Amino acid sequence: MTASADEKRALLASLRAHIKEIESASAPSTSEEGALGEMHAFDEEERLEHQMHRIAKHCDASSFQALGAKEDPKQSVKGALRKIERLCAVREQSSVLLTQRLVREGFDESCVSEAVSQALSWGLLDDMRYAECLVRTRLAAGRGISGIERELAKCGIALSELDGWPERFDVSEEGEVERALAVLQKNPPRSKNRREGAYRKLCTKGFSASVATTAARLWSESAGYTDL
Repeated sequence: MTASADEKRALLASLRAHIKEIESASAPSTSEEGALGEMHAFDEEERLEHQMHRIAKHCDASSFQALGAKEDPKQSVKGALRKIERLCAVREQSSVLLTQRLVREGFDESCVSEAVSQALSWGLLDDMRYAECLVRTRLAAGRGISGIERELAKCGIALSELDGWPERFDVSEEGEVERALAVLQKNPPRSKNRREGAYRKLCTKGFSASVATTAARLWSESAGYTDL
C-alpha cells in the first residue's frame, strides 16, 4: 500500500534523526562507556537498515536517494562522467566509440548521452584530437591510409576533416606505394606464392587493393620471384 505524503515525511524525519543518533554514538572511545555506545550504535544500524528497506517500498527514488542511499553510478550522469574521466586519463577517446562502450557496459543511454555532451563541451573529449592521435599512431605502425580511413569512419570522422591532411602528416597517394614496399621489406611474406602473399599482407595492413597490387608486383620482381 502506498504511503501518504505525511507518512513519507514522517518516515524521512525519523530516519534522519536515527542517522544523527548513530553518528553521535559511534565516536571512538576506549572506556567501557564508549564500548557500550558502540554496541548501541550497532543495534541502531540494524534498526536503521530495516527502516530504510521499509522507506524504499513507499518513497519514490529521488526521496530515497536524498537520504544518502547509494546511487547506482550506471544510472546517473555523474557516474557516466566519472567513467569517461577515467578512460580519457588513459588515452584519447572517440565520442561515438565511448558512447557505444558505456551503453554496452550497462550505463543508462540518456545519462551517457548527456555526460558525453558535457565532456565534449569541456574539451575532455575531442574527436579531432582523437583522430589525429589515431592517424599518427597507425601511420607509425605501417598501416595503410585506406584502413585508417575505414577505422575513422566507424567514429563518424572523415580524414578530410583533419586539419592539414594529408600534408601535415607527410603522406601522399604516391608515397603510399613506397610505404607498402617498406612493410614488405621489413616483414616479407612466407607463403609459397610470394606475390600473392605480399598482396594479402598489405590488404590486412589497411592498404587499398590498387596500392597492394602495385607494391606486391614491384616487390616480387625486385626480389626475383616469378610466381604470379
